[in-house]
This record gives sequence, structure tokens and C-alpha cells, in this order.
Amino acid sequence: MALHQRLYFLVKTLLTPPVPPDIVVAQRCNVVRPTVLRYRLLLAGKGWRWSDVSDCTAAELDRLLNGRPGVAPAEIEALDAYAESLGNGTPVGLLWEDYRRAQPRALSRSQFTRRLRSHRCRHAAPVLPRRHGPPPTSSDTQGDAE
Repeated sequence: MALHQRLYFLVKTLLTPPVPPDIVVAQRCNVVRPTVLRYRLLLAGKGWRWSDVSDCTAAELDRLLNGRPGVAPAEIEALDAYAESLGNGTPVGLLWEDYRRAQPRALSRSQFTRRLRSHRCRHAAPVLPRRHGPPPTSSDTQGDAE
């Protein structure tokens, strides 16, 4: 069962009375008990009933429950351009501080760093793999020894 489908089934199980114990829900949905507890608390905090979300697709339900504040690709590109304008070796901490001041719901430093590195890797020039082994020989060096 795909991840979105498992989440959909888990939410349906937790929002449709009678709700079985966590261990039973975990076995039915093929997830671990802490996941069941996490979604049970998340759904209780939102105050949803199954009738509120029954029309959602599995992907929409995942986005509603697990949506996180993110950095738009345009923001990452702008920060990367800013880093280039400051010169090579701009500390990521400086970029993160600027981003955090501008964003009311900023990502953590580690999340920001991960996304910035991912962006830079996608836009970097490809690197050819190194070849290991003996150096190439030339026909010039294989002549008669005098």
C-alpha cells in the first residue's frame, strides 16, 4: 500500500467511530504505534470529523496534515544570488540569519541548509567521475631503451 493510501486509511480509521485501540489501528494500517498516536493527537487538535475530509484525495490529506512552511524555489535562488554577490565562501549561517529575519515562520537552520545545498547541487555543473588505476601510457615512452 502506498504511503498516501496508508495515511488516508489511517485517518479514516481514526475519524470513524468506534475507534479501535492504537495497536489495532497500527496493525490494520501497517504503521507503528507512535505514528498512530501522532496522527490521533494531530486530528484531535484540528477537531476534524470524517465528513470534513472524506472528499479529499490521499495526497491532499497528506498536504493538509503534513504541510510545512517551506522556502519557495525563488527565495532559495534569491538567497543563492545574494551569497554569490558576497563572494565565495559566504557562511550559510549568514544567509540563514537574513532569511530568518525576513520570514515570520522560518525553517530551522538545518532544514534551510539542507534545501540550500540541494538547490546548489541541482544547479551545479556536472562533475566527471575520477578514474582509478595506473596512469595512461603513451607509445612515446615505450620505445627502445639505449
